[in-house]
Amino acid sequence: MNFNPLLISCGHWSFDAARNLLYVNGELVRLQRGTAKLLNYLVHGEGDVVTKEELIEAVWNGREVSDAAMYNRVSALRKALADGEGPDRCIQWEYGRGLRFVRPTVSLRENDATVLENVPPSTRNDGLISTGTDESQNRNRRFSGVAPLKDWRYILGVYNSFYRTPSWPNAIKVGVTVLKEVDGQVVVWTSERGEDRKVGTRQRARYRGTAVFINGRVYVTEQNSEPPHSVCQSTLDAPHAYRPDIMTGLMHGSSWRLGGAPYATRVVWRRTPHGMTLRGALAMSGPYPENTDLIEPVILKSVGSDCLTFHEQNNTL
Repeated sequence: MNFNPLLISCGHWSFDAARNLLYVNGELVRLQRGTAKLLNYLVHGEGDVVTKEELIEAVWNGREVSDAAMYNRVSALRKALADGEGPDRCIQWEYGRGLRFVRPTVSLRENDATVLENVPPSTRNDGLISTGTDESQNRNRRFSGVAPLKDWRYILGVYNSFYRTPSWPNAIKVGVTVLKEVDGQVVVWTSERGEDRKVGTRQRARYRGTAVFINGRVYVTEQNSEPPHSVCQSTLDAPHAYRPDIMTGLMHGSSWRLGGAPYATRVVWRRTPHGMTLRGALAMSGPYPENTDLIEPVILKSVGSDCLTFHEQNNTL
């Protein structure tokens, strides 16, 4: 079973299994509680056939249910998903056995082709990036060994980023980063947000910048668009064949809660699932408890348990 506890996607829809929220073509669709419960149970058993008895126990709490009522519930779910016909359906009947949920196999770049159209226009010209081809080529010549864009265009797309920051202690921060080709160079757009209800703090930040690819690594430099201005830099290894949706590396920036103190942390970028819109990716951003089960264990392990601030480093000297 290949289940991502944070979000399940199938074609044009995505489902936040933790909060029972369904998005179809990027729009939130209201589900009745029983229909949401059915979808949640099916996606958690991805690829496995679920029998009628199992559905009754899990969705109807063991109550007696007629075949007609069950078929009506499944039909309502398919209607909400706008599920297709034939083998392309995500919700499939196995004759004489039960139901199962199956996701189609699609390329990562196919997913990003439509998602990238939703990147805010402000990334096209914000004073930090050039919009002229000649100027962008001259910018890249400042670095030695920069790979031509054709060699790493496969990396472009939409990612959720996972990292720690002293601004949100005891939490894993999740943001959204977009890599997009504009006039011959790679433009980077990042959004992060957070809310601390205990102290009444809300944080919203947007970063814009550029990226280059040198010797198998992506080097990203961004600046936030609102004061107090700061610069964030990330260095990530290119995706590996066994996890083509993930890049790992290091990031350093400034903590807005510690008076702009610099910090360094491990960071993981995970490409958003197929069918997830930019709006859906943004909805997943924010601080998560460090013991959360909504983030894949492999990501939690890669992010680690700490980050280093300048003050901490100074005390160790």
